[in-house]
Amino acid sequence: MNPLIVLAIGIALAGLVAYVAHLVGNARRMKGSPLLRSIPEGIERARRGRRRILVAWVAPGDKDSDRLLEALTGELERELRVGFELVRIDAPDGDREVIQVLATKYGLEKLAVPSLLALDIAGKKIGALQGKDAFGDGAGSVGESVRRFAEQARI
Repeated sequence: MNPLIVLAIGIALAGLVAYVAHLVGNARRMKGSPLLRSIPEGIERARRGRRRILVAWVAPGDKDSDRLLEALTGELERELRVGFELVRIDAPDGDREVIQVLATKYGLEKLAVPSLLALDIAGKKIGALQGKDAFGDGAGSVGESVRRFAEQARI
């Protein structure tokens, strides 16, 4: 067999192995990563990775907010991290006026907690799920609501 063909096949296989190792390593690095705490940081990372941003507005200790966070960091995390940077914004009752200013900057006129906001890489609003009624009852329905919303936000 021609040595140049053998060399080309060897280089192609080495490239394929390196690519698969990158994908596997990246999936392991991203699994269980904490949610970002800054929207500008999420936008910057999304720009570099050509992804979008999902911002979860939650109230610490609120059961509906906890269900949303469980969906984002549990069953759906791996699926969501493929196309999105995930950001968590805590919105405790005492800070709602300040948090409302931030929410308005990114397109939420009236913040209802919990909320999920999708942004493009320019920080423009794509869509939002707002308030506990938007997520349904029970953990399974929260996950399904988030999954459907993420699919729409990817388009």
